[in-house]
Amino acid sequence: MAMNPVPKPEVWDITDYVHNRVILPWKKKRLTGRPKKNQTLSVGEKRKQQTCGNCGRKRHNKKSCRNPSRSTEKPTKKPRTCTVCKKEGHNKLKCPDRDNTPDLSLAPYLSFDDTDTNTDDEEVDCQDQICRQRIANAEDTIHEERANAGRLTADNAVLMAKVENLEAEIINLHVQMEARDNELNVLYTLIEKMQKKMLDFNIPPSP
Repeated sequence: MAMNPVPKPEVWDITDYVHNRVILPWKKKRLTGRPKKNQTLSVGEKRKQQTCGNCGRKRHNKKSCRNPSRSTEKPTKKPRTCTVCKKEGHNKLKCPDRDNTPDLSLAPYLSFDDTDTNTDDEEVDCQDQICRQRIANAEDTIHEERANAGRLTADNAVLMAKVENLEAEIINLHVQMEARDNELNVLYTLIEKMQKKMLDFNIPPSP
């Protein structure tokens, strides 16, 4: 069985009976009973059950719940521990033993034990000598760094002067090239004029 293509609507041969017939919309009939509120589930879809926020059971909500509420007590937290005295109940900012702790900020920079409060006079003198020696070494390094910085600044000044000289030379070269270009343009114009005069006098131009 062959299927022929359908022509355009302008070519259709419609009879007067069909053309003059009026098709009215269908009459809507309301069904009996209360309309549905729940969504129609698709095949294989399961409806989610409502869970109560009071007792945790299903098929009812918190407003209509008659069961006792489940315990909402939060688990007890571990008491905070101080990092200074290792005791519980406070932190290092509120520690009563904070002022009695030794200052260990300079311990990595010293070769002696700076945490002992009952030091002898010899140990104090040794500490003073070590500190003075370190201060002298630091001052020597500062002087060396300043000398190196001065040398670098002098070298930078020399290099900047060389760069400025090179820029001036480049500018002069550009000026010279423009002057030569102007001279060449003048020569080309003179040559063209001479060629025109030679053509006027019927003189063949030189190759």
